[in-house]
Amino acid sequence: MSQSFQRPSRRFALAIFASTILFLAAILAFSPAQAAPTTTNNLASMVIINEVVPKGTEWIELHNGGDTDQDLTGWYLAHTDTTVTETLSGNLPAGGYTTITTILALENSGDGVFLYDNNGTLIDDMHYGINGSAPLAITGQSIARVLDTDTNNDANDWNIDPTPTDGAANDVPGVNL
Repeated sequence: MSQSFQRPSRRFALAIFASTILFLAAILAFSPAQAAPTTTNNLASMVIINEVVPKGTEWIELHNGGDTDQDLTGWYLAHTDTTVTETLSGNLPAGGYTTITTILALENSGDGVFLYDNNGTLIDDMHYGINGSAPLAITGQSIARVLDTDTNNDANDWNIDPTPTDGAANDVPGVNL
Protein backbone atom coordinates (compact mmCIF):
# COMPACT_ATOMS: atom_id res chain seq x y z
CA MET A 1 0.00 0.00 0.00
CA SER A 2 1.61 3.22 -0.99
CA GLN A 3 1.02 6.50 0.69
CA SER A 4 1.43 9.84 -0.93
CA PHE A 5 3.53 12.48 0.76
CA GLN A 6 1.66 15.62 1.68
CA ARG A 7 3.56 18.82 2.07
CA PRO A 8 3.05 20.50 5.50
CA SER A 9 0.99 23.64 5.47
CA ARG A 10 2.67 27.02 5.54
CA ARG A 11 1.10 27.72 8.95
CA PHE A 12 2.53 24.47 10.35
CA ALA A 13 6.03 25.26 8.96
CA LEU A 14 5.93 28.75 10.49
CA ALA A 15 4.88 27.30 13.86
CA ILE A 16 7.83 24.87 13.79
CA PHE A 17 10.22 27.67 12.82
CA ALA A 18 8.92 29.98 15.58
CA SER A 19 9.16 27.18 18.17
CA THR A 20 12.77 26.51 17.16
CA ILE A 21 13.70 30.19 17.50
CA LEU A 22 12.05 30.41 20.94
CA PHE A 23 13.83 27.24 22.06
CA LEU A 24 17.24 28.59 20.96
CA ALA A 25 16.56 31.95 22.62
CA ALA A 26 15.69 30.19 25.88
CA ILE A 27 18.92 28.18 25.77
CA LEU A 28 21.02 31.31 25.17
CA ALA A 29 19.20 33.24 27.90
CA PHE A 30 19.92 30.60 30.55
CA SER A 31 23.44 29.60 29.45
CA PRO A 32 26.19 30.80 31.78
CA ALA A 33 28.22 33.47 30.04
CA GLN A 34 31.97 33.49 30.38
CA ALA A 35 32.54 37.06 31.42
CA ALA A 36 35.92 38.69 31.64
CA PRO A 37 36.99 39.89 35.07
CA THR A 38 35.73 43.38 35.70
CA THR A 39 37.50 46.20 37.41
CA THR A 40 35.87 47.18 40.70
CA ASN A 41 36.86 49.24 43.71
CA ASN A 42 37.80 46.00 45.50
CA LEU A 43 41.48 46.09 46.49
CA ALA A 44 42.11 42.69 44.92
CA SER A 45 41.02 43.99 41.52
CA MET A 46 43.90 46.47 41.64
CA VAL A 47 46.45 43.64 41.34
CA ILE A 48 46.97 42.74 37.70
CA ILE A 49 49.19 40.56 35.55
CA ASN A 50 51.48 43.19 34.09
CA GLU A 51 54.18 41.47 32.04
CA VAL A 52 54.85 37.92 30.85
CA VAL A 53 57.97 36.29 29.43
CA PRO A 54 56.78 32.96 27.97
CA LYS A 55 60.04 31.84 26.34
CA GLY A 56 63.44 31.15 27.85
CA THR A 57 63.50 31.82 31.61
CA GLU A 58 59.77 32.31 32.09
CA TRP A 59 58.51 34.94 34.47
CA ILE A 60 55.29 36.75 35.26
CA GLU A 61 55.15 40.22 36.76
CA LEU A 62 52.28 41.47 38.91
CA HIS A 63 51.46 45.11 39.58
CA ASN A 64 49.46 46.54 42.49
CA GLY A 65 47.77 49.65 41.11
CA GLY A 66 45.90 50.21 44.38
CA ASP A 67 46.80 52.56 47.19
CA THR A 68 47.01 49.82 49.83
CA ASP A 69 49.49 46.95 50.18
CA GLN A 70 48.15 43.52 49.16
CA ASP A 71 48.99 40.27 50.98
CA LEU A 72 49.42 37.61 48.26
CA THR A 73 49.45 34.65 50.67
CA GLY A 74 47.38 31.86 49.15
CA TRP A 75 46.99 33.60 45.80
CA TYR A 76 48.06 31.54 42.81
CA LEU A 77 48.89 31.64 39.13
CA ALA A 78 47.73 29.08 36.58
CA HIS A 79 47.82 28.72 32.83
CA THR A 80 45.50 27.09 30.31
CA ASP A 81 46.63 23.66 31.54
CA THR A 82 45.38 24.21 35.09
CA THR A 83 46.90 20.98 36.42
CA VAL A 84 49.96 23.03 37.41
CA THR A 85 49.55 26.11 39.60
CA GLU A 86 52.04 28.36 41.33
CA THR A 87 51.16 29.46 44.87
CA LEU A 88 52.16 32.99 45.80
CA SER A 89 53.09 34.55 49.12
CA GLY A 90 54.44 37.80 50.45
CA ASN A 91 53.31 41.38 50.32
CA LEU A 92 52.87 43.49 47.16
CA PRO A 93 53.22 47.15 48.13
CA ALA A 94 50.80 49.76 46.84
CA GLY A 95 52.01 50.89 43.42
CA GLY A 96 54.61 48.11 43.46
CA TYR A 97 55.69 45.29 41.19
CA THR A 98 56.76 41.73 41.86
CA THR A 99 58.21 39.20 39.46
CA ILE A 100 57.68 35.46 39.77
CA THR A 101 60.04 33.12 37.95
CA THR A 102 57.45 30.54 37.10
CA ILE A 103 57.22 26.75 36.94
CA LEU A 104 54.04 26.87 34.84
CA ALA A 105 55.78 25.83 31.57
CA LEU A 106 53.89 28.33 29.42
CA GLU A 107 53.22 27.26 25.84
CA ASN A 108 55.56 28.97 23.39
CA SER A 109 52.90 29.24 20.66
CA GLY A 110 50.25 30.74 22.94
CA ASP A 111 48.63 30.27 26.31
CA GLY A 112 46.43 31.86 28.93
CA VAL A 113 47.74 33.13 32.28
CA PHE A 114 45.32 33.40 35.21
CA LEU A 115 45.67 35.11 38.60
CA TYR A 116 43.44 33.89 41.45
CA ASP A 117 43.11 35.25 44.98
CA ASN A 118 43.19 33.12 48.14
CA ASN A 119 39.44 32.38 47.75
CA GLY A 120 39.90 30.98 44.25
CA THR A 121 38.32 34.05 42.62
CA LEU A 122 39.71 34.97 39.21
CA ILE A 123 41.34 38.39 39.59
CA ASP A 124 42.96 38.83 36.17
CA ASP A 125 43.82 36.88 33.06
CA MET A 126 45.51 37.37 29.73
CA HIS A 127 45.72 35.24 26.58
CA TYR A 128 48.50 35.43 24.02
CA GLY A 129 49.50 33.86 20.70
CA ILE A 130 47.19 31.18 19.33
CA ASN A 131 45.16 31.20 22.58
CA GLY A 132 44.23 34.88 22.56
CA SER A 133 44.53 38.32 21.13
CA ALA A 134 47.68 39.49 22.93
CA PRO A 135 50.77 39.17 20.71
CA LEU A 136 53.38 36.43 20.97
CA ALA A 137 56.89 37.41 22.09
CA ILE A 138 60.09 35.80 20.87
CA THR A 139 62.86 34.68 23.24
CA GLY A 140 64.31 37.64 25.13
CA GLN A 141 61.19 39.78 24.74
CA SER A 142 58.12 40.17 26.93
CA ILE A 143 54.42 40.61 26.44
CA ALA A 144 53.82 43.79 28.43
CA ARG A 145 50.63 45.55 29.46
CA VAL A 146 50.33 48.99 27.91
CA LEU A 147 50.19 51.72 30.58
CA ASP A 148 49.89 49.21 33.47
CA THR A 149 46.08 49.23 33.11
CA ASP A 150 43.40 46.65 32.36
CA THR A 151 40.55 47.30 29.92
CA ASN A 152 39.69 43.57 29.56
CA ASN A 153 40.70 43.71 25.88
CA ASP A 154 43.94 41.79 25.34
CA ALA A 155 44.41 43.20 21.83
CA ASN A 156 44.46 46.75 23.25
CA ASP A 157 46.09 46.01 26.60
CA TRP A 158 49.23 44.13 25.51
CA ASN A 159 52.17 44.69 23.20
CA ILE A 160 55.63 43.23 22.64
CA ASP A 161 58.43 44.80 24.66
CA PRO A 162 61.90 44.13 23.20
CA THR A 163 63.42 45.31 26.52
CA PRO A 164 61.47 43.68 29.39
CA THR A 165 61.01 45.85 32.49
CA ASP A 166 61.26 43.19 35.19
CA GLY A 167 60.00 44.71 38.47
CA ALA A 168 59.29 48.18 37.08
CA ALA A 169 56.67 50.14 35.13
CA ASN A 170 56.31 49.06 31.51
CA ASP A 171 57.71 51.23 28.73
CA VAL A 172 55.99 49.46 25.84
CA PRO A 173 54.34 51.62 23.17
CA GLY A 174 50.57 51.58 22.69
CA VAL A 175 48.84 49.35 20.17
CA ASN A 176 47.60 50.67 16.83
CA LEU A 177 44.64 48.56 15.76
